[in-house]
Amino acid sequence: MKLTLLFAFSCSFFSIFSQSFTQLNEPQIGENLTLYVCDETFSNHDSDNGDGVTWDFSSITADASQTTKALSVESNSNISYATSSMSTSIPSFLDTYWSSDVNGKTSQGFVYYTNDNSIGDFEIVFDSDEEKVINYPSTLGASLTDNFTGTFTNAQYASGGSSCSGTITSEIDARGTLILPGNNTYTNVLRHKVTETTTTSITVFFNTQPVTVNRVQYDYYDLSISTLALFSHIDISYNTTGVFTIDDQITLVLSSVAPGTPVSTASLNEQKQLSLIKAFPNPVKNSFELKGDIVGSSELHIIDPNGREIMSYQDVNTGEVINVSDLLPGVYYVRVLNKGNSSIIKIIIE
Repeated sequence: MKLTLLFAFSCSFFSIFSQSFTQLNEPQIGENLTLYVCDETFSNHDSDNGDGVTWDFSSITADASQTTKALSVESNSNISYATSSMSTSIPSFLDTYWSSDVNGKTSQGFVYYTNDNSIGDFEIVFDSDEEKVINYPSTLGASLTDNFTGTFTNAQYASGGSSCSGTITSEIDARGTLILPGNNTYTNVLRHKVTETTTTSITVFFNTQPVTVNRVQYDYYDLSISTLALFSHIDISYNTTGVFTIDDQITLVLSSVAPGTPVSTASLNEQKQLSLIKAFPNPVKNSFELKGDIVGSSELHIIDPNGREIMSYQDVNTGEVINVSDLLPGVYYVRVLNKGNSSIIKIIIE
């Protein structure tokens, strides 16, 4: 009986412990995880917060152009981040540099790979005032706001570096059940949300103009299974206005479980694709007109980002006006079927 009671107590203690972020359950050097790149238009479930929530990503689809990324935790070898002990790398997207102690995790900065030749990669080093990422221990409801200062470097517009500053809000905003494709369900999940804004300035043709870098990141952890996030939704944007304007944004959605087939390519492999089918206007407010190469009547299906068909029309012709005023703003796919051929159009409803 004593052994049974001790075992029950131990399980209860571990369950409570696993619900709290501490230095003992943070990622270690050498850990890695293969993550599948998913459709970036899928909802970030921002409003699903609090206790006892469910995040259903079971129907999320793969990104049409990418397959996997190998997330890895490595020892820091970048001299720009001298006080960092570790780096976490998402190849061709983001490297973050950090260190920790029993009181929490601190970031020394990051490198963002924009994949945009008009901007080029940039790095932010918090070399004046480091960024506090999370306090230890932290569980549901924990939150911190921290200011940081440092140096922004970009080969295109700030090769010599310029001073930057910003604010991070870090919070454990939800606890609940995470459902990934294949009915993979995790019931012991904490969500860590980070909202970060960095501001600096660059000089173009002897004129100074402001730059803003924003990051919003949602990481889902079941610490009883892995110290690495099982699912992540990351959005980074770069904006500058003045002599010229750049407004660049990239969203990366990563799943530890393989997603389904993208809506944008599903069912098209064995069908000839129609040409010159368009929705006008696009973005759409209340309705759009179907334009293009349609012979006779067609079927039209509207599919949401989760792959669910939500509207369907028969006997549709060129010039047909499709009313979508009942749909919520967001990204949708319009599939047109005509005499065995098909086309899929991506529309944005405002």
